[in-house]
Amino acid sequence: MNAHLSRWGWVLGLALGVLPVLVWGLVPGWQSLPPGQQALSLGEQAALVLAVYGFKPVYMLLSLGILFLIWSERGPAWLALQASMGAFLLGEFFCWINILFFVEEILVLEYLHSLLMVFCLGFLYYSIMEVVDKELLHFSDPHSRCALANVCKGCVKARPGACLLRRLFQWMIPLAAVVAFMPLMAQPLNISFETLVFGMPRALIHLMPIQWYELRFSPIAALALMAGAWLALGWRGGTPRGLQISKILLSAAIGHLGFALMRLAFAAFYREALVWFIFWEELTELLLVLGVLVMVLLIHPARFTRLRTAINKLVT
Repeated sequence: MNAHLSRWGWVLGLALGVLPVLVWGLVPGWQSLPPGQQALSLGEQAALVLAVYGFKPVYMLLSLGILFLIWSERGPAWLALQASMGAFLLGEFFCWINILFFVEEILVLEYLHSLLMVFCLGFLYYSIMEVVDKELLHFSDPHSRCALANVCKGCVKARPGACLLRRLFQWMIPLAAVVAFMPLMAQPLNISFETLVFGMPRALIHLMPIQWYELRFSPIAALALMAGAWLALGWRGGTPRGLQISKILLSAAIGHLGFALMRLAFAAFYREALVWFIFWEELTELLLVLGVLVMVLLIHPARFTRLRTAINKLVT
């Protein structure tokens, strides 16, 4: 995407991703309790099948279609969007393999699904920031007048220290960091049960190590990354390098925090009904991919013709 991201962005992400695995190996007692028994209604069984065999393959195909549409695009925003959709597709592939071939979820596959969803959200947020910056605000471009110059009553490019947007982010990052304490206050719950889905045995489990990842590691990682983004913005925010480092760190933080809050919300709403946890998570992911697809087609309407032609070739 750029020099900073290629040098240490992936290294940092992988280091943060490997850390929970090391912790799981050192700390005992994180295993889920043996699942109990629970019967599902006909509607719940149908909802589960629709989510797994309906929503999931549809949004996986749509994400693949988005990658096809934008593969030739260049620039930080497009490359970040490519990385986001690539991480999403790979993460959901691991999730689907876990569901299709294992009665009980395999921890490593579910962890890879969670980690790649964090990457997906982080890259997506970075892509959106780049579009807003480069196409709407022109904040980072030293040769363009920022769209907020009239609001600032001056511009940091002409008069250092007067930038409203920079000061706004310096205030908003600490306020957003407060939200990261919400999942830290929640307690992991051992929720698991065995059931039958149209006669097929299935264990529905929200794995305890994954809950610790969602409710402890991700918020702490988000706080650390936000602190780094805030420091980079404060110390070197007036330079292109400082701004870029701050945006990368903030995007990684939003990826962790967004994933943690999404899972926290689903767990709070459906702590005793994992079927609806799965249903709404899959539907939310479908809506996310549809939103990205609509955005791409609105920006490049001609891409729809390219996609339709490719689909026709596959069909015929």
